[in-house]
Amino acid sequence: MRKKTQVAVLIILLLVLASLGCIRETVTDVPTPKVSVEPSPPIASVTEEDIAELSTEIAELSTEIAELKAVVELQGTRITELEEKEISGPIGAESDPMMLSMAISDIVQRVQPAVVFISAEVETQDFYGRKTTQHASGSGVIITKDGYILTNNHVVEDATKLEVTLPNFFSSFDARLIGTDPMTDLAVIKIEGDFPTAEFGDASKLRPGDLVIAIGNPLGLEGGPTTTLGVVSNTERSTVVDSTTYYDLIQTDAAINPGNSGGPLLSLDGKVIGINTLSGEAQNIGFAISANTAQPVYDALITPPHKVIRPWLGVGFRTVTPDLAAQEGYQRTTGVVILSVQDGSPADQAGLMVDDIIISFQGEEVTVDTRLIKMLWSHKVGEEIKLTLLRGEEQKTVIVKLGERPEGL
Repeated sequence: MRKKTQVAVLIILLLVLASLGCIRETVTDVPTPKVSVEPSPPIASVTEEDIAELSTEIAELSTEIAELKAVVELQGTRITELEEKEISGPIGAESDPMMLSMAISDIVQRVQPAVVFISAEVETQDFYGRKTTQHASGSGVIITKDGYILTNNHVVEDATKLEVTLPNFFSSFDARLIGTDPMTDLAVIKIEGDFPTAEFGDASKLRPGDLVIAIGNPLGLEGGPTTTLGVVSNTERSTVVDSTTYYDLIQTDAAINPGNSGGPLLSLDGKVIGINTLSGEAQNIGFAISANTAQPVYDALITPPHKVIRPWLGVGFRTVTPDLAAQEGYQRTTGVVILSVQDGSPADQAGLMVDDIIISFQGEEVTVDTRLIKMLWSHKVGEEIKLTLLRGEEQKTVIVKLGERPEGL
C-alpha cells in the first residue's frame, strides 16, 4: 500500500511540473514576430508583477499538492489497517462482543451440517439368558465427503445395527462399522453418499483460556444440533473411567451433555480440535480427545487393517505429584513413576524397575503421564528410544526398543 501511495503522489507531481513547464515556455520562449510590410504593434513584455503573481500561484499549488499527499498517505494507512484486521480474522482480542457473537454463529452454521446423530442397536442377554435389544445413541462428525464419520467407541461398541441422521436430510442412512480404538474411545463408521464435512485443526496451539465450541446432535432433536461455548481449562488431562485410563484430553467448561459424545470440539477458526467424549463428575467439567491424538487414530482406522498399531513399553505408571512424592518419599515432585513392569516386555528387557521415575523421553522433559503417552505414540514399533530416569538418588539413561502393544491391553 505504501508503494501505491508513493506512485500516486509521483504522478501528481509530474503533472504539476509538466504544467509549470508549459507556463515557462509561454513566458520565456516568446516567438519572434514575422516582419510584414506594415509594422505590427509591439508585443507586451512580461512585467515583474506578472512573475510575482505566477510565483504566488505556484506556491499555492505546491501547498495544495502537499495537502493532497497527506490525504493520500492517510487513506493508505487506513486501508492498511483494514487489511491487517481482515488478515487477522474476525475474532481477535480487541473484537467487540457483537462481532464475536456473529463470528461464533457463522462457525456453528458452517460446521453444524457435518454433525450427525448416531443410533445403535446392541444385542445383549437378560438375567435368564434371553436375547434382548438395547439402544444407544450419540453424535459424530463427518470428516470426508464420501461419508467417513468419527465418533466415540462407546457410542457404537458391539452394535449390530447403526443408523445415522443428518441435519437438513429428510431420511436416515444405514452405517457400517469401519474400525474402533477402545484405548482412545474413538471409532469410525461410514455412510454412502456426498456430504458436508468438518476439518481437523491443530490442538497443540490451544492454551488454557481459549474459547471453544462444543457441538452435538443428541437424540436427533428437531431444529438440528445443539451448541455450547466454553473455555479451555487444561490441554494435557488424563482421567480414569471404569478402570480404563484415557490420555491426551482437553478439559473444558463447555457443556458436553448426554448424547453429545462423539461430536466435535471446535476452535474459533472452525476447525475440529477435539472429539467430545465425556463429562466430569464435578460441575462444568467436560473432556474431549485432542485432535492431535484423534487424527492419527482416524487415519489408521480408515486404512487396512483398520486398527491402530501402537508402540509398547510394557509398564504401568502415574504422574508424580507433590503429595505422592511426600507420601512415597520420592526425591522428585514431577515426572512419571513406574508402578509395574510386565515380564518380557521391552521395559523389562531394558532393565526398568518399579519406582523408577521417568524424567526425560528422547531428551524432552516429562512432567505428566499424558505427555509421556503423546511422546510414545509419536514413535513406531521397532524404534529405539532413550529414557532418562531417577532410581533413588541416581540418574540413569536407558535405551528401549519399542514393541507392538498386544491386543486387549
